[in-house]
Amino acid sequence: MTVLLVVGCHRYDHHPVSSGWISPNCRVILHDAGKSCVPLNPSRVVAIGTLEELLALDIKPVGAAFWVAGGGSGDIPAYLGDRAAGITNLGNTSQPNLERIIQLKPDLIIGVPHGIKPIHKLLSQIAPTVVLDGADPEWKAFFVRVADVLNRSQQAKQLLDTYEQRLAEFQSQIGRSESHADGQPKQMRVSVIRSYSNGLRIYMRESFNGSILKDAGLLRPPAQDKDTWAKDVSLESIPEMEGDVIFVTHDDPKDSLLNQISDQPLWHYLEAVQHNKVYTVDLEYWIGGSSIIAANRVLDDLFKYLVPQSFDAAS
Repeated sequence: MTVLLVVGCHRYDHHPVSSGWISPNCRVILHDAGKSCVPLNPSRVVAIGTLEELLALDIKPVGAAFWVAGGGSGDIPAYLGDRAAGITNLGNTSQPNLERIIQLKPDLIIGVPHGIKPIHKLLSQIAPTVVLDGADPEWKAFFVRVADVLNRSQQAKQLLDTYEQRLAEFQSQIGRSESHADGQPKQMRVSVIRSYSNGLRIYMRESFNGSILKDAGLLRPPAQDKDTWAKDVSLESIPEMEGDVIFVTHDDPKDSLLNQISDQPLWHYLEAVQHNKVYTVDLEYWIGGSSIIAANRVLDDLFKYLVPQSFDAAS
């Protein structure tokens, strides 16, 4: 848990730093790499793996490094829209561009261990550097920790409360739209597939999208109903993709192995295929996301495809 101590501070960062960035009024924050003196109102924040959390809290970082679902540095995810305009791209979370960070002159750096720890000492000489760990299924707890650091806990709570309200509405809507002849709700099984140019992967309960499906009260097919993240599968494992509904993401829609197996008999045995309930969704937020913003986009898709008559996208 993140611990906040409000004090007038001098040098509380884990490593010796220059005093140029230190505010006379700041909060000492204990985090996963020590403790840092965080300005009360940082205005030039660098996000390393925390871009979406900051944007959700109405904080626009001056620069951001982020994980890209297909690998590489890439562009800032398109689904973030105009809210991410003007943010300097610092590359992939695992290898943030140190030179660009220095040029941005941040007053706070906040990010995840695999992006910060290898260069934590260097970053701490640039600005107070907060390191927070958080795995995919624990994205809500991670969001709360980030909000704590930025003194925006109430705003995070409101966003999570709204998410829970949308989940309740989804469960109510799907309970009415998917029911047996006797009026009892069906237990829908949802499958999630990622298709590469030369491979296929199924996603389990411990993935980000798996956590949203669980929150939404949706079941998983037996092969995906496991306490793990994901599994690469072969063409012979097509039955493991079975579900009442299949959501598919493509790294490259023009070069996707799934396009090549449409003639496979095993594919056509799948119930979702037979009932035309295979839906292509966005790789960036279904696979690459791990935030309240991405969660609402996944939930948008659940409304859109599973209860389309009541679809109302989150803003």
